[in-house]
This record gives sequence, structure tokens and C-alpha cells, in this order.
Amino acid sequence: MRKATRRDFVKGCMAAGLAFGLPRAAGSTGANSDVRLAIVGLGGIDVPGGVGGRGRQLIDAFSKVRGARVTALCDVDTAILDHGVQMMKKMGVEVTTCTDLRRVLDDKNVDAVVVATPNHWHALAAVWACQAGKDVYVEKPFAYNIWEGRQIVAAAQKYGRIVQVGTQSRSSAALRQAGEFIRSGELGKPRYAHAVIYRPRASIGRVAAPTPVPSTVDYDLWSGPAPIEPVRRKNLHYEWHWIWTYGNGEIGNNGPHSLDVCRWMLGVKEPPRHALSIGGRFLFDDDGQTPNVHIALLDCEPAPILCEIRGLPEDKKPAGSFRGVRTGVIIQCEGGYVRTDLTGAKAFDTQDREIKSF
Repeated sequence: MRKATRRDFVKGCMAAGLAFGLPRAAGSTGANSDVRLAIVGLGGIDVPGGVGGRGRQLIDAFSKVRGARVTALCDVDTAILDHGVQMMKKMGVEVTTCTDLRRVLDDKNVDAVVVATPNHWHALAAVWACQAGKDVYVEKPFAYNIWEGRQIVAAAQKYGRIVQVGTQSRSSAALRQAGEFIRSGELGKPRYAHAVIYRPRASIGRVAAPTPVPSTVDYDLWSGPAPIEPVRRKNLHYEWHWIWTYGNGEIGNNGPHSLDVCRWMLGVKEPPRHALSIGGRFLFDDDGQTPNVHIALLDCEPAPILCEIRGLPEDKKPAGSFRGVRTGVIIQCEGGYVRTDLTGAKAFDTQDREIKSF
């Protein structure tokens, strides 16, 4: 396979990848066979705390799923890729590796692709995988923006593929029961949902000049459908979350979990009729671009959704909590409210007395 070029990526982005017309995978599995997975994007090793990238968390998670087998790893950083290989060896598993995800798409021994790349790659990787006849698990956010998300849906429908997004709170039996309780009307009609994301963050600092790309990284592939820009941050990995070219800030990082729970609890089926969003980057003088304080109000049916983000400096500890929630959801109803984190929930009356636990 030839090396990717900028023209390939730009054309692919503009057409949502549809111009490449990759063939369907020939090596489909039978009903009783393992689903063979390729994990694309293993997470950065230059972040505080070391090597806990999302892709490598998924390696561990899928190793415990009966009927799933990781057979391939892909990352544009060979140092990270080597670390993933060592993880697999400790599990007694040999995998194929590559830095270009198109090699994964050509691999007939891969049935499904796990996309754990930076946000700007989600849509193109998912569309290409659908074209290649592979099912997809894509990490949140589903896509960088609404238009890109719609291209993934269109590709899944066109090529008859399964596409799942990593909003795993929907797998919680407790949250499912809480949603049924809310929709039963026992607390009266919902008045609003409040997504709370109070998560202290450290500054990413400021650099005086562009920083060199690590020698282990293919930066052309890392940039993919995004413009190639100088790296103006200390760490290439993870801190892309706070740069608009690649990330969406906290509302695209932890926001999808809480907002999805709000929509699920309320039974929201359609996009909001109107949206209001305000915010800014406060108390940091750094290279970050996205808001660390952010409020969004979504005019949804049957009730509005408020999303509140506080990502202020860690050393000042200003985040606090709202009704005991730092990262979670409050569903306010006429006769009380339900408070959730991402896996459990409790119901309270109008006097803040607990009446039910899920």
C-alpha cells in the first residue's frame, strides 16, 4: 500500500471518505466465531500520569469480552504502538501492527474497527471502515461536528454496517431503571435536566515557539484530514483536546457522557430546537483554545437540558459540586429529582430526602 498523501486526506475529508470506495471485507466471521478487532489509536504516553491511553484501556476491556479478540493494533506513534504490543504479549496474544489505518481496512482478518483516535479522525476512520465492510466502535464524541456525524450514519446505512459509539453509561442497569422511573411520572413531569461536569484541570502551559514532533510520530498521518499545523503545545498527545483543530474541549471530552444520559433519561428523540452556548478560558494563560468554563442550554422536548462545565485550575480546587454531583446529571421533576453519576442513581423528594436508589 502506498503512503498517504495530503491530497488523499483532504479529498477524503471533503467527501467524508466516500471517494475511496474501499471493497467490503471478504473474511467475514460465522455466527459462532470470535469478532476480530483492530484498535486504531492507543493514546498518548506524554501526558501526566503516564500510559493510560483510551485505546490501551480498550485493549484491556475487550480482552475480558467473550467472543471478542484483538488481532491488530494501529497507531501513528511507534513508541505507543510498541507499548500496546507489549500489553498484548503479557496476555499471551500476538497481533499485527501498522501506523496507517488503511492497512487495517485491507486486512481480511479484521472484522471490526475500534476508533480511539483524536476527534478530528473519528468520521473519516469510521466511514472508511464501513466502506471496507467492517463494523465500527467509535469512541465519544461520535464525530467532530454534526455534519461529520451524519456522514457516519449515511455510510453505516449505505454499507449495512453496525456502528456503535462509546457512550457506555447506556449499559448501566441502574441508569436504565432510573430513566424508567422518571418516565413513569412518579415524580411528575420533568422540568429540566442539568449535566454537571466539574472537573479541575491543570494548565497545559505556553511554549515560546513550535515544539518538535517526536521522532516516533508520523505527523502527516497524525494530522490526517486536518491541516498540518506547527505543534504549539508542550505535549502532542492528549492536549489536542484543548486545540480547536483537533478537539472540542471538555464538552466533547466528558460532555458526551453526561449529555447522553440527559437525553436518555428524558426520552429525547430529536435534536434541540434552539441552542445557546457561552463560555471562555479563565485563569489560564496557556496555549489552550477551548473553554474551560462553559454553559450550554439546549431547547429539547420534553424538557430543556443545561450543560455546565467547570474546568478550573487544580491547585485552586474551585470546582465544588451541585447537589452532591461533580460529574453526572440532575433530572429535576415537579415532585423531586433524580441524581446520577455515570453508573448509578438516586431519587429525592422536594425536601432533598432520598426516596429511591437504583
